[in-house]
Amino acid sequence: ASLKNRVVSAEQNGYLVQESQVVNAINWMADEFSAPSYAKTSSLQIRATRVTLNQFMPNLFVNKDNQGNISVNRQVNSTMSDSLPPAQATCLLLVVVQQKMLNQYFQKTPADWEANFLAEQEAAAGNDSPNAQSSPQIETRSVQAKSIEMQQLVFNSNFAQPDVERLAQGVLDKLGIPR
Repeated sequence: ASLKNRVVSAEQNGYLVQESQVVNAINWMADEFSAPSYAKTSSLQIRATRVTLNQFMPNLFVNKDNQGNISVNRQVNSTMSDSLPPAQATCLLLVVVQQKMLNQYFQKTPADWEANFLAEQEAAAGNDSPNAQSSPQIETRSVQAKSIEMQQLVFNSNFAQPDVERLAQGVLDKLGIPR
């Protein structure tokens, strides 16, 4: 309840979270779990995932430009603001963490993911097909070795209830959501 109240209160009070804070929160969690380097994320991965989620959840992921106007440009390199409301930031964080656990497309070091993503963007730009795929692929389950490794880290950890509370509060702290 205290976590939910923090997010709701921040949302009601107009707080904004920067994409960089989402990156920091995910990378901090990866360090806390002693996760492999592919569990970490980057600003580009966060932006690309946010743009993709806008297509699936446009009512939650309403993107605004730097002047506060609703942005219809759903491109990674658009003028979309890097600020987002706390509920959107929390959802984005949870989706990326889930994808790091389940989706081999996301299970790459930040540098490897970015190189792969940029190569796909370049290939899609040269492909005139309307079906050219150039955004992160969201998956709901996978049985890859890295997925098993990530699930074991999270679900078989020796964290006691106070540790879980500390981690959850720490994530919201990293997001800049006031206590």
